[in-house]
Amino acid sequence: MSAARNPIRVLMVEDSLDQIEIVQAMLAKPHPKPVKLTSATSLAEARYHLLSAPFDVALLDLHLPDAHDLDGVAMLQARQPEIPVIILTNVDDEDVAMRAANAGAYDYLLKREITPSLLYRTIRYARTHAAMSRSLKDSEERYALAVAGANDGIWDWRPETGELYLSPRLKHLLGLEEDD
Repeated sequence: MSAARNPIRVLMVEDSLDQIEIVQAMLAKPHPKPVKLTSATSLAEARYHLLSAPFDVALLDLHLPDAHDLDGVAMLQARQPEIPVIILTNVDDEDVAMRAANAGAYDYLLKREITPSLLYRTIRYARTHAAMSRSLKDSEERYALAVAGANDGIWDWRPETGELYLSPRLKHLLGLEEDD
C-alpha cells in the first residue's frame, strides 16, 4: 500500500480549539508519511472515536473538562490498550512528567516548545516504539508457550542480578515444589 493511502492516524484530545488548529497546521505540513488528525474536546468524545476506529497515536492534554491530571492516559489505554499516548501540556513540571511516564505515556511535550518537526518525529517514534513493544510481547508469549509445551527442563540465570529462572518441568525433575 502507498503511504498516502495509509496515513498515521492520530487522535488529539484537547479542549482548546485554538490548540487543535495549531497542531492541525503543524501536521498538515509535508511529511514523509501523511498524518490524519481526528480531534476530541473531551474524554467522552475521545471514547466515541476510539470505539469507531483504531488510532496509531493519541495526543492528550492534561486539563480536560471531564478528566483530572493523568486520568486520560488510563482511559485511552483502557479503550485501546496499545495506543501510545503523548502528553501535550503547558505544565512544565518534572514530577508530573515522571508520573505521566509511570502511567504509560510515551512522551511529555510542552506546547510552547513544539515545532512541526518535533511533533512529527515524536509521533513517528511513539508509533514505532509501540510496534516494537507489541512484537516483543508477542515473542515473549510465543517463548512462554514453547517452554510450557516442551517436556524439557529449562533454566535461565542472570549473573548480574543473581536472578534464576527454573521452568516448572525442571523443578519437577529436580524434585522441587512449584514455589521453591
